[in-house]
Formats: sequence, structure tokens, C-alpha cells
Amino acid sequence: MNNRFWFYRKAYGCLGLLAILFAAPRVASAEAFPAPVIRQAYNQWARALCLVTFSQELTDPRSGESRRREGTALGLLVRSDGLVITHGHLQTDTSRITDARIRLESDGKTDELPAVVLGKPDDLNLLFLQA
Repeated sequence: MNNRFWFYRKAYGCLGLLAILFAAPRVASAEAFPAPVIRQAYNQWARALCLVTFSQELTDPRSGESRRREGTALGLLVRSDGLVITHGHLQTDTSRITDARIRLESDGKTDELPAVVLGKPDDLNLLFLQA
């Protein structure tokens, strides 16, 4: 494994744990989540959620023509130094992220920070950014 992306595995594990925490208690049940469970999960994880806004350069592989579009995606803040994980399919062979920004909300205050795309491992569908 590439040492440059050693922390991706750990971050990917965090996403898996988050998915299990939300899904496991009620997978076998058709009942709705009780309000206290939802509040507890929100209070525990809300500060780690962020919005990634970006411009995306798309290239048509057949014609070679490029176009630009604006987009947003949900991100997960995984380290206090600003490491963020988002969907890997935002950056492919025919699309590149530019002008990325991370929007964080905490205690009614919104902060928006510029972000740098760190990379996308070949074996994971995750994109890593640094705010």
C-alpha cells in the first residue's frame, strides 16, 4: 500500500463505523427511529458533517470538449487539521475538481474554507480534501 495514503484506510474505516452505527440498531425492524436515537446521533456526529462546494471540469471522452459545472457534496471531517472525505466519483479520468471549498456549521455559525484536493486512492471510491 502506498504510504502517502496510509491514513485513507483509517478514514475509510471511520465511514464504515458511521454507517454501522446508523444502520445496525434498526436493520431488522420496520419501526421508525425513535426521536431520542436521532437526537443522540445528530448531537454526536453533526460537527463532523460538512458541505463540499466545487467547480468541476468535465471532458467528453469522445469529442474532447470540456465544460464546467458547479456542484455540492456531503463531506465528513475526519481530523482536526481539516482532512475531509467525500465521494470518490466526483473526480474521475474525465472530470477534475477545481475551486473546492468546505462549509462547516457549528453553534449557528457558518465557516467556509478553501480546500485542496489531496487525491483519490485507486482502490477506494473516496476523495480526500484538505481545508
